Order: sequence, then C-alpha cells, then structure tokens
Amino acid sequence: MQVLLLAVLATVNLAVSTTGEQNWSDHYANAKAEAAAEQRPLLVVLENSADPAGKFEQTQLAPTGENAELLKNFRLCRMDVTTEYGKRVADAFGAKAFPFTAITDKSAKYVNVRLAGAVSNGLWSQTLEQWKQGEVARAAATDGAIQRVEASKVITPWPAYSFPTNKSTNSYCPNCVRNQQYYR
Repeated sequence: MQVLLLAVLATVNLAVSTTGEQNWSDHYANAKAEAAAEQRPLLVVLENSADPAGKFEQTQLAPTGENAELLKNFRLCRMDVTTEYGKRVADAFGAKAFPFTAITDKSAKYVNVRLAGAVSNGLWSQTLEQWKQGEVARAAATDGAIQRVEASKVITPWPAYSFPTNKSTNSYCPNCVRNQQYYR
C-alpha cells in the first residue's frame, strides 16, 4: 500500500514539474496533433541555424523572463530550416525570411498569425497576449494582415492540378475535374 502511495505521489510530482516547463517540439506534425488534442494554440518558430540573422532572439523564447508565462499557453514547435524536414515545413508555410513564426487557433486547423523576420520585444509580447486563447481570426475584423489558412494544408498540400489538353478524351465536368485530384 505504501509503495502504491509513493508511486502515485511521484507521478503527481512529475506531472507538476513538467507542466510549468517549456517543451519545444522539433516535429511539426506531432506538435500540431498535440495542440489539437489539448485545445491549445500552436506556436511554430522556424529558424535558419546557418545564418545568425535567421535565428529568433533567445530571450523572447526563454523559459524564464517576461514572456515565459505567455508561452505556457501554447504548444511549442521550433524547427531548423537547414534540415530536410524543416525545409519542407518552411516551403509549406511559404516562409522565405527567417526567423518565421506562425500561430494557429486552439483546434490547430487555422493559421491566425504569420510573422517573418526579427520581431521586436513589444510586438512579440503583444502577439502572444492577443492569441494566447487560440480563438479563430475573424476575416471581417482584419485588415488583410491575418490570413485564415487551413493548417492541414500546411502539412499536406494538394498537388497542383493541370487541365487536360486533349478535349476529346477528357471530361471538363466541374465535379469530375474537382474530384480527380483526390483519386491520384
């Protein structure tokens, strides 16, 4: 009985110590799935380790400091775009300048925020505060700076479809053309 009680107490202690820490994932798909399961927004940071200007300021991502409490609201994913997987994720997000940051809603279905390049401390804190609840961005309330993009398209974008050139053998029925991309 005492052993069982000690095991339960050890598990509770472990759970308490890990919830206050930041755990940065280096795999976007896993982090996205965890964010959706936890109903927390996903914060993705893409960095270029080969370029000092392509890295995020470390104090803004630190587990201690002025943004530490705000970062606890997010599932965190930090990737290096010099790796093969990092390049694929950067291409899927359309990231050209680094560091690059994206924040999804709490269902991890939509990308609410995209920031490219260095971000000032004030803007960083403001952005984290604004999106910590993970609400979906409302298209009518924005001035075009925030784009609602389905996050699932970031992981697996559909291949571009080219229309057939031979009119005699291929159908131009809108439903057929639209559905052909799913059967490849």
